[in-house]
Amino acid sequence: MPTKIIKKSDEYLVQQYIIRPLLIDRLKFDLRLYLLVTNLQPYTVFLADEGMSRFCTKEYQPPSKYNYEKIMMHLTNYSLNKRNEDVKFEFNGEDCLNTGHKRTFTFIRNWLKEHNYNEKKIMKDIRDICIMIMLSFHPFLLFQQNCIL
Repeated sequence: MPTKIIKKSDEYLVQQYIIRPLLIDRLKFDLRLYLLVTNLQPYTVFLADEGMSRFCTKEYQPPSKYNYEKIMMHLTNYSLNKRNEDVKFEFNGEDCLNTGHKRTFTFIRNWLKEHNYNEKKIMKDIRDICIMIMLSFHPFLLFQQNCIL
């Protein structure tokens, strides 16, 4: 159940703060995954094998009245975290995409396996979420396509 729903005209923003997030190196992270729509009828969507994750630049602590303003602990946005002097976005060396505050999705998947998470189930859940999201967009995409043609 979302903890916050914001309605502006016909657009909605739904979000929920996860109280006990999965942490890697004691840091919160997000995933950036990419979907490619190649056809609307039949609806054909591909999930890219690779993606990226962005990490906070401060170690996570559960939100409290003492730390809720420490955005680099709670938000993964690059535009915010790049201001932190401790930020590590490494671009050289063979391990450049598996360390620092930007890492590959492959790194995340390997980390899950190494730490005994059911990576196959998590990937199935991710695919299911992607399917649900794309199904919700399908009528809009069809409408947009018909408006252009």
